[in-house]
Amino acid sequence: MTDGWWIPLLGTAFGVVLQIWIISRTENRVRGGLDNTIQTHEDRLGKMEAEVSLVKTRFDLERRAMDERYETLTSRIGEQGVALRQHIHQIEVWMRDHLVSKDTFTTVINKLDSRFDRLDAKLDKLSDSG
Repeated sequence: MTDGWWIPLLGTAFGVVLQIWIISRTENRVRGGLDNTIQTHEDRLGKMEAEVSLVKTRFDLERRAMDERYETLTSRIGEQGVALRQHIHQIEVWMRDHLVSKDTFTTVINKLDSRFDRLDAKLDKLSDSG
């Protein structure tokens, strides 16, 4: 049996090499699958990042547009308030100058005074007779 000692050793060595080869192939397949999965997820992540960037850009543009509209509306409302105040002032001045002139005011006051004097006289007459 001294001549055949190398056969089991060769069989064992062959078995070990075969198992290492099988494990290596399995590892390569698993790594390849993982690499594909990782690449797929990286691609999807890249697409999502691009979409997020696009959404942020659109949001910023819309925000700027809304801010501009707000500023425009605020400005217009302020201008309308100033214009309304000026118009009211013009109406007040016109009414003061044209609707009741000084002469008309004096005439109305004199008429009121004379009527109050007549009313006072009538009341005195009623109180004396009664």
